[in-house]
Amino acid sequence: MEVVNLDHPIDLTVSLNSEPCVMALGFFDGVHKGHRKIIETAKEIAKKEKIKFTVMTFFPHPSNVISKTKKIDHYITPLPVKKEIFKCLGVEKLFIVNFNTDFSEFSHQQFVEQYIVGLKCQHVVAGFDFTYGYKGQGNMDQMVSDSNGRFDVTTVSKLEHNHEKISSSAIREMLITGEVQKIPMYLEDYYSIKGKVIRNYHINHNENVLTIKIDHSYHLPKKGLYKITAELDNSIFDGTFYVPLHNTGTIEVHLLNSHINYDEGNITMYFIEQEFGNSQIEEYENMFIVI
Repeated sequence: MEVVNLDHPIDLTVSLNSEPCVMALGFFDGVHKGHRKIIETAKEIAKKEKIKFTVMTFFPHPSNVISKTKKIDHYITPLPVKKEIFKCLGVEKLFIVNFNTDFSEFSHQQFVEQYIVGLKCQHVVAGFDFTYGYKGQGNMDQMVSDSNGRFDVTTVSKLEHNHEKISSSAIREMLITGEVQKIPMYLEDYYSIKGKVIRNYHINHNENVLTIKIDHSYHLPKKGLYKITAELDNSIFDGTFYVPLHNTGTIEVHLLNSHINYDEGNITMYFIEQEFGNSQIEEYENMFIVI
């Protein structure tokens, strides 16, 4: 997968080197079921039209620039993880737009001229609630008008679970409340975080405590103890993870029925359910090391 970082204004060489494409648009935090529907729709169109399959996303989250909105600076999928997911989904070219003040003041017409037409996009695919341009004045109906027949537009309808829209906001709320057991209905899998083991010590012959470095921008669940499964060196282990109040970039995970003899390696931790929360935290803190 080719990755192209875009700063405003777009470098002329990027436009000149672009080729006809289908483009899925969105921030895609979590790459949940609704996002995947958008991406798969774009992929199918690209295959049918025999042109490049691309995705355009933005970083950081617009709320970091637009002061009147609640700031989101911790993510369900930090950018490096999101890149991995896009690659696995078959994205051929990924555009990452630097969402800064200058970009936020771009009108919806200017966005279309430079970031859609300028990149030779022939077909745009986005969700029904996608907005673009200054103060989000552009929506999917406006996209059709702004295209002026130069590219096609496909709007992907809302995807729901139990009459609630599947959204990044809904998943963040589950993380805030610790209801991680509900997340698979939105993500197609348990909520997970990836990291690198930097230290390993044994409690006894079949239990390990791993010190792990993770991305500072991960949105961790509510403070408390969680039952997890961990994937390490192609093996699966059950364990527990005490989530601290803040993500410091270093965590400890307790693996059960395991005997791991190395101190380095990549690990993925899946949150199964919360075992206890705030009412029992103080007691647990007295017997567990927290970094």
